[in-house]
Parts: sequence; structure tokens; C-alpha cells
Amino acid sequence: MRYAGIVVALVLALGLGGAVWILLPFAQRPAYYEMSAAGETSCVLLDERTRGILIKGLDDALHDYIKNSFAIMLQDKVGGPARAIAGIRPAVEFHNKAIEALKKPCI
Repeated sequence: MRYAGIVVALVLALGLGGAVWILLPFAQRPAYYEMSAAGETSCVLLDERTRGILIKGLDDALHDYIKNSFAIMLQDKVGGPARAIAGIRPAVEFHNKAIEALKKPCI
């Protein structure tokens, strides 16, 4: 994935919640490969160490986002649980799609 560095930077800078809204349209694309100018398919192979680092980063980002969401919910008692769940759902969906994408041999 040519934009992996940008994705990681967005997740680190904005947290998982902010990155979800920016990256969700890209996560829904079924194509994991890009076509070169000659029409050839290219991809970057992931070794297990790199895949593990990416998965740990996604897990940590989701953990921090959920922790922050519930901390805010505890301060705002009006509509808090429903709002927290509504905010967490897209983050969990994005996390699951990203984990599934990392199961492929290359990105």
C-alpha cells in the first residue's frame, strides 16, 4: 500500500476515531492492488513481523479510542452510553476491516 505511512500518521495524529472518518471510504474499496502504468499489478509483501506491528498499532489505537470514549461518557451523563456506542461502532468496524485486509499476503 503506497499510502501506509500516511495511514499510520493519521491514526497516530488523530487517534482511531479521527482516522476512521478520513480513511473509511478507502477501507471500503475492494481493490488491494494498484495498477502500474504498464497495467501490471503491484503489491508490497508483508512479513510476519511487519504484520504484527501493524496489528498491534491498530489494537492499541482502538483501545485508546474506546478508553477515551468511555471517559467522556462518564463525564456526560445525558445520552452518554448511546453516544459512546454510536461513536465506537465505526471505529470497531474500521478496525475489523483493517485486520481482515492485513490477512492478505500483500498490501
